[in-house]
Amino acid sequence: WYYLLILRFAEAKGKRVELWGNGVDKIKGKVSRRATADALSKCAFLGLRDRDSVREVCSLVAEFGKSAPCIRLESDLAARAFDESQTSGKYVLSRFGISERERFVAVALRGVESRENVRRLGEFLHALVGEGMKLVFVVMYPDEDLKMTRKMCEYLGGVLAYPLGAADVQAIMRRCCLVCSMRYHALVFAHAVGT
Repeated sequence: WYYLLILRFAEAKGKRVELWGNGVDKIKGKVSRRATADALSKCAFLGLRDRDSVREVCSLVAEFGKSAPCIRLESDLAARAFDESQTSGKYVLSRFGISERERFVAVALRGVESRENVRRLGEFLHALVGEGMKLVFVVMYPDEDLKMTRKMCEYLGGVLAYPLGAADVQAIMRRCCLVCSMRYHALVFAHAVGT
């Protein structure tokens, strides 16, 4: 509903509405499906990041007899790697006391997660610490994730690398051995830098 409100607001202001690099999950409920179909059919352009999103949008607009916007399959915008000088990458590591010679794992937690998933991840991370890996916690969505990340960092030990910009997160991920994430965009960043 938040995103639909933004689309409606832009449309009401007479702005051209385009979505770039988006994913559209399966929309449930007749009212939600109708509202989504209506909003998306009024977009001038839809750049969708996966075939399931394309199928869902086509299904939605057909279901309610709406006209299909211009749709193109494209990658997530976060998938591009940020340019980084050697100096800036070294600076990010040194800022949080991480030696370039250390073997470390970048961890991105999701603040709203089931206890069972958190417990399992905690066990996995504890095993990595036992193997001599340092844990470096990055925060993708501070409002949602910071509290849980602080708790896990204190419990397992490691470094809380916060605050960070997107280029800083990628600099850390470029140098780590492994990225362990509950957050989709952390995985997209990891993929963008080849980790």
